[in-house]
Amino acid sequence: MGKPIATTDLEFTRNICGEAALYFVHCDVQGGADQIIRPLADPELDYRLRIAVNCQLNSFDSAADRAKIILSLCERRALSRKW
Repeated sequence: MGKPIATTDLEFTRNICGEAALYFVHCDVQGGADQIIRPLADPELDYRLRIAVNCQLNSFDSAADRAKIILSLCERRALSRKW
């Protein structure tokens, strides 16, 4: 949706979100709330995150491309099975 997000600081979330997210420790409710509020209180941070979000989104395949890849994998798997 092109908006800054706050997410738990886990390896897979960092791989997906990169610099386009604010991170907090898993199960730290206050830390999560603080990260959600930060862009609201800091317009420059909000602006930088929105730019990073757009860059990060452009690095992913489209939904249609992902669907084609998944269908291709399923088709290859089905063809490789010996009935």
